[in-house]
Amino acid sequence: MSGYTVTVFTKPDCQQCRMTTAMLDKVGVSYTAVPIEDYRSLMDVLWAMRLLTMPLVVVRDDGQTAASIGGRCAASWLDTATAYWGGFRPDSIRHWASVIQDSRGAEAAS
Repeated sequence: MSGYTVTVFTKPDCQQCRMTTAMLDKVGVSYTAVPIEDYRSLMDVLWAMRLLTMPLVVVRDDGQTAASIGGRCAASWLDTATAYWGGFRPDSIRHWASVIQDSRGAEAAS
């Protein structure tokens, strides 16, 4: 199994959030969708970075999910992510879908 995790932080009534999760479904990428409101410390970090467009998509190659934030510094969790972006980004979704699928193929071959 791949060590990649994809977490999609969403907000209510967010069209870009729906488009992002629909495209992730279409390209076959597993993800966990969580409400950004549940992660106040992460919201504060995003505000400071002026990364205000939702959803926030976080790709990690260490298996960590949003639950890993816990008592940890949200800025540190985000800084150590493999990739992250805000908004509906088909180019980024396609790129990471390819990377994740390639890593699964390499693991299956070994």
